[in-house]
Amino acid sequence: MIPRILALIFPANAQKTPPSHKQAAAFALSRMLSSKFQYHAIVSNILLPLLHDPFLRPSPLTSETSTKSIVDGIPSKLSPVEALLTLQTFFLHTDPSPTELSTLLTPIASELYTLLGLYRSSKTADPSTRESLGALLSTWGRVVVTSDVIAGLWGIISGEGGNWEVRFDGFVRAAK
Repeated sequence: MIPRILALIFPANAQKTPPSHKQAAAFALSRMLSSKFQYHAIVSNILLPLLHDPFLRPSPLTSETSTKSIVDGIPSKLSPVEALLTLQTFFLHTDPSPTELSTLLTPIASELYTLLGLYRSSKTADPSTRESLGALLSTWGRVVVTSDVIAGLWGIISGEGGNWEVRFDGFVRAAK
């Protein structure tokens, strides 16, 4: 069920999904990620790896293209750009709490910051992706609990963001 709901906010489905469905999907996922939800742990174990693994465990396969579909409309492994755009769509269609922002962005803050630096220095990088990264990190820094932001910033200072490259055709992948 979780991947089917996520498919409604997946970037490749943007044209065929009505805005009201995106809002409903984002709201449902938001409620399911809440620690008050009875099955919060199960939802987190399904949803968070889909969104975090493209940044935390990049592989040559997931860096360039998506792999087979777990449900119609969403692949089993997302590329970093697909994960970023999915997060952006989620936050665009819901009113995220500090806890949600922390849950979704703190584990990958170092990677997002490293990608933002790369996008800012690359002349071939997509400007809308650059703006999305900047907006996500700016919102994260303003809204999330100070201790989580400090931990995320310390990860950035420690160089935990990994090495990334943006190819001339817009693909983002882990640098070798």
